[in-house]
Amino acid sequence: MVVLSHAFFSVFTLTVLLNVFNFYVTQSADTIVPFSTCQECIDSKCHKDEQHQCTQTKNSAVYCFKCEPTPAGDRQFNSKFECRNNCEDKTNCMCDYACWVCVNNSKVEEMHCDMPKNVFDDSCNLIPYKP
Repeated sequence: MVVLSHAFFSVFTLTVLLNVFNFYVTQSADTIVPFSTCQECIDSKCHKDEQHQCTQTKNSAVYCFKCEPTPAGDRQFNSKFECRNNCEDKTNCMCDYACWVCVNNSKVEEMHCDMPKNVFDDSCNLIPYKP
């Protein structure tokens, strides 16, 4: 009986804390598809068919990234130009990580722009990224 009351108290406390503190999910919903080499990324469906960028992290891991709708339901785009052409209010286009978001529901104060500095061209040369 004592164990049951402790379990109830723990669940009750957790429920109260979750209701008191407002936890937000990450705004951005970029998908990162990892690859072993640049050439694998360049030849992938992600890059070749879907036209997404291949880049690498500071530790040389290669990946293709694509921007998908946010958890809040806002549409995301791979470039500012694409965002402005598809967002009803062009001033709602905000950078969030490696994506451009047409902000309607997301929290702007939680967004952080962190675009890749370089991407791979089709010959696996690193070139400056121009979103």
